[in-house]
Amino acid sequence: MEPKRKLLGVIRMVNKPKQQGTAEETWLVNYFTNAGLRARRLAEGGSNDEGDVEVFSTNGERFVLESKARANLNIHQTVGKAAAKTDDESVVSWKKLTRKKGKERRTPDGPARIIAHELDSFTRLIGGTPE
Repeated sequence: MEPKRKLLGVIRMVNKPKQQGTAEETWLVNYFTNAGLRARRLAEGGSNDEGDVEVFSTNGERFVLESKARANLNIHQTVGKAAAKTDDESVVSWKKLTRKKGKERRTPDGPARIIAHELDSFTRLIGGTPE
């Protein structure tokens, strides 16, 4: 259980990585919603945890995103773990930030966010039949 502090009637998370993860998941939901798609954050569920965000395509197909906001990530391992957590299509969203000389805040290293998907799933997504 995350330690929380009550401050003027507001509950604030103390764990900075948890705050960053929640902010990134919320950003993704807003992004997809503004793009005309239905999306929401998923509750952390222990053994029932499917991922962080669910989004539905325009034809109603459900995708579950595992959201990561960190400097380094074993992308192959993370995509594999995400796929094992849900029966629906799984996707990994990675926001990579690095600290650059002379800057206090971490900034994107290349595109701010990328999406990673298994090849067979992506092939099915675009209408093909994987081998």
